[in-house]
Amino acid sequence: MYNEDGDIMDDKIKLVKKYFKGTDLLFEIEMINYESHNLYMRLDYFKRLKVYRVSWIDLDQLEDRHVDKYLGTQYIQSNIIDLIKRDLDGKLTDSIDLLDKDIKDGLVIVNIYLNNQEYSYKFNRYIPKSLPFLGAVFANMFDNLPRKVEPFLFELTSVLLDNNKKYDYKKPIKFNLFKSNLEDIFDKDTITKGKDYLSKVIYLEKYDKDRYFAVVQGTEKYLIVIKYDEDSEMLQLYCSCPYEAYCKHLYAVIKNIRDNKFKKFYKVYIDDGNTNLLERLTNFNFNLCLGVVDNNLEIVNNNGGIELVPILNQNGTTNWRILEDDKKETLKKEIEKVIKG
Repeated sequence: MYNEDGDIMDDKIKLVKKYFKGTDLLFEIEMINYESHNLYMRLDYFKRLKVYRVSWIDLDQLEDRHVDKYLGTQYIQSNIIDLIKRDLDGKLTDSIDLLDKDIKDGLVIVNIYLNNQEYSYKFNRYIPKSLPFLGAVFANMFDNLPRKVEPFLFELTSVLLDNNKKYDYKKPIKFNLFKSNLEDIFDKDTITKGKDYLSKVIYLEKYDKDRYFAVVQGTEKYLIVIKYDEDSEMLQLYCSCPYEAYCKHLYAVIKNIRDNKFKKFYKVYIDDGNTNLLERLTNFNFNLCLGVVDNNLEIVNNNGGIELVPILNQNGTTNWRILEDDKKETLKKEIEKVIKG
């Protein structure tokens, strides 16, 4: 249906549907490869019990035919169902397929069964503005699901709330890092501000075949990570600044990449004696380092941030070792100053 993995999920959904045989299905939602999750949700009326129940299942966890082991359920009051039906009255249209074939993640299918009619809506990632009535269905369904899936609702409804920029820029997009028009992703105001930051890109280096790391000096130091697949021309961007969109720091870094203006990080590692330097380099078992600040090393941590770590341990010595310095051995000299006190 979607690809090999999608076919597997499709088979799992069919298995779950068999489990619910005999109920009156009102709504069902399939979320396939949505933030790397695969979820199935439904709202049923159980005629024998005369109750409505929301059910959901993490399809990635479904490993056998015993659906009940993996299923989560929650009863929902009938007056809420009446409100949903009222919100949908007169708004349901013919089934609509708005899937973008170029987008490989975030496939969403909503099926609604009301008044002896079936309506199916397919889209990517966001509830389209042309289908705003689906917001009521999602809101009421998610209100009865675990809080851990709540961020999905915020993203799904973000187009309706005009705040999808903060989700868009974190998604892989089709964009040639070296040739595409930057005005396609950056607005004019950001470009103007970004030009002032070209000289504030204090570190910029490429790792492996598809990743760039950079640090820009703004109000504070911000970490930028760019992942780019040259074969597929898929681009993914990250900046640690609080602006949730394509920011001036990202613009400055991309411009520096295009202008071939790179400056290597220092590289440091903790010497625990278990691995040699070649293994550390091969496995990226080291930290990018910006230098010494107040007797601390300023490093890029594994959580996508910049932090200060003590150079000296409790014994007044250091386990930090330099994997890569500059030609003047600047980092080595700064560390020696701290050790000598």
